[in-house]
Amino acid sequence: MSDSPITMWCNEDTPLIWSEIVRALAGIERAQRITGGFDLLATIMVPEGMKRFF
Repeated sequence: MSDSPITMWCNEDTPLIWSEIVRALAGIERAQRITGGFDLLATIMVPEGMKRFF
C-alpha cells in the first residue's frame, strides 16, 4: 500500500481552480503568477463576466 495523497474535485469546479491545478502539477508556488490561469473560465464566460471576475 502507498501513502500517496489523492486530490479530488468536481469537474464543474475546474474552470475556477485551473490555475491551482496547473501550479500543483508543475510544482509552481502559489505566489508565482502564471499566464492563462483562467483561460478555461474565459471559454465559458461572457466578456462582461470576466471583467467582473477580475
